[in-house]
Amino acid sequence: MISFLGQQKMANTLTENINAEGAVLGSMLLDMSCITQVHNILKDCYYFRKEEHRILYKTLCDLSETTGGWDLIFVRDALKERDSLDAVGGVEYLVKLVESTPTAANAVYYAGLVHKAYKRHRLAEQGLALHKAAMEPGDVQDALQCATSDLHELAAEVNRDTIQDSSDAIKAVIDDSIHHRRSIIKMPWSFLGGMTNALQPGTVTILCGSPGASKSFATMEILDCAIDAGNPAAIFELEDSKVFHLLRILAQKSELPGLTNPEWIAANPELSKRAQSENSAWLSRIGQAIDADGGGLVTYDTLTAWALCRVRAGCKLLIVDPVTAVQHKSQKNWQEDNDFLQKIKRMSVDYGASILLVTHPSKLQGAPGMEGLAGGATFSRFSKTVIWLEAHDYKTSTVRFDMGTIATEHNRTIHILKSSLGRGQGLRIAATFTDTLRLIEHGVIIKKAKE
Repeated sequence: MISFLGQQKMANTLTENINAEGAVLGSMLLDMSCITQVHNILKDCYYFRKEEHRILYKTLCDLSETTGGWDLIFVRDALKERDSLDAVGGVEYLVKLVESTPTAANAVYYAGLVHKAYKRHRLAEQGLALHKAAMEPGDVQDALQCATSDLHELAAEVNRDTIQDSSDAIKAVIDDSIHHRRSIIKMPWSFLGGMTNALQPGTVTILCGSPGASKSFATMEILDCAIDAGNPAAIFELEDSKVFHLLRILAQKSELPGLTNPEWIAANPELSKRAQSENSAWLSRIGQAIDADGGGLVTYDTLTAWALCRVRAGCKLLIVDPVTAVQHKSQKNWQEDNDFLQKIKRMSVDYGASILLVTHPSKLQGAPGMEGLAGGATFSRFSKTVIWLEAHDYKTSTVRFDMGTIATEHNRTIHILKSSLGRGQGLRIAATFTDTLRLIEHGVIIKKAKE
């Protein structure tokens, strides 16, 4: 469902945000419990620029003080009693507000946008008043006094909000963390997760690796682990179809790698059917989290719209696999990469989501290293964690794990190239990609002593 912010076509300038106003009201109609927080930000109906919105906001705030809950019928009747139903656009407009707002979870965010536009509008009004006074004959003293008074009042409000917002913001983070409303998305691998503390709300993580390094299988494990833990998650697959990826993840789940091969399925019909039947409910759930292009022409605009839709629906983990398959619209690839990373980073912060971008090495360098990332400095600058999954023939390394050290054979090495949130930067983890299409980690590789 497209949100109100994306659906409305009204003017949306820096000094007014009619779209955000509609989203605030839609959130309030959906869930009146958000009104207290919204009212702390928008203390008066005059924060709204649209008259219909002012009337509806005041009505809902008044009703919230006398009732324990409502629906559209209740609100409609209340507006009729006040002779205000037509003034707010009728029942049709109320329905539109509700249908165009997917969730009330972001009501405070929308209210903040309205508040910012209100302050800019007041600044603009004083600017116009001063310009008019300067261009007309007569004494400008009254205009200066009025502007000075209003600007002092606005500055005091900004300072008060900043102090209050800072304290409230930290309190909200602590409370949300205590009650598990804000938490790290757990990885299927304890060493990697513990060393990086990656996949935190408001962060971007990069997973790099050459073709054939099993990155896609690893991301599917992350997706399944997140959903299994009750964290809403979504993945956009830019290569191959949704059915293709569902077969691969079913092969992982059932430990039947042959499900990725049509000939194996034909030779093992009963086993294949049983795998699908036993995991039917799980497939339906995981399928809702997967979007795939099937190898078409996806631009950053498409990804940005998808990500915004998903985070507004409550997703706390978004995966793009691989982001390097995006089709650039111009020759300035680095500029498009930079713009997208800025938008996706801002989105992760605003909605408390974690972003995982799968990428490839640059064409110039295939060895693990920050300089070898496709997208270069742009990807590394906006990310908190950068992981490189390297595939190689089986080799033996001395590995440290919980019980001590041991020489271990492995065919994958996980390089932690950047770990701003953990202590693992520069470390390597020995892992094996098994016949069951899963990545099994063994422990941290101990560096050899220099001779």
